[in-house]
Amino acid sequence: MSKLRKILGKKTWIGLVVIFLTSLAINAICSLLLIKGVLQETSVNGCVYAAWGIGGLLGTCVAVRGKDGALLHGILLTVLSFGLAWLLGFLIFNTTNLDGYGCGVAISIGAGCLGGSLLGSGKKQKRNRAAGKRKASYRGKQKIHSKNERK
Repeated sequence: MSKLRKILGKKTWIGLVVIFLTSLAINAICSLLLIKGVLQETSVNGCVYAAWGIGGLLGTCVAVRGKDGALLHGILLTVLSFGLAWLLGFLIFNTTNLDGYGCGVAISIGAGCLGGSLLGSGKKQKRNRAAGKRKASYRGKQKIHSKNERK
C-alpha cells in the first residue's frame, strides 16, 4: 500500500466529517443560546473558535485511533479542514475575505487537530478470542499418527 493511500485512508475522511459535523452542532447550540439570551452577542467569536477547536479535537481523535504517524494525520486534517472551510466560504459568499475570522479559525482548527493527534494516538487494542469450544488444532500438542498406524 502506498504511503499516500495509507495517509488518505477511510479513517481520515471519517475524521474530516466528524470535524465538520461537530463544529456545526456546537455552532447550532451556541446560536440557540445567543437567541435565548443566555450568551452575550460579544461571545460570537469565542463560540466559532471553540466549535472549530472541539471539532478538530474529536475528528482527529477518531481519525488517528490506533495509527502510527498521528502528528502527520493531525497536520493533514488541519490543512484539509481549513481548506474545505475556506472553499465553502468562498462558494457561499463569493469572496476570499474571511472577515477577520480566518486567523482565529486556522489557529483553533490547528490547535484542536494537534491536540487530538496527541490524545488519540493510542495503540490498537487486542481482541480477545471468543469463549467456547476450540478446534482440535488449537488444543495444545497432539500426537500425530501416520497412515500406517491408523489401520
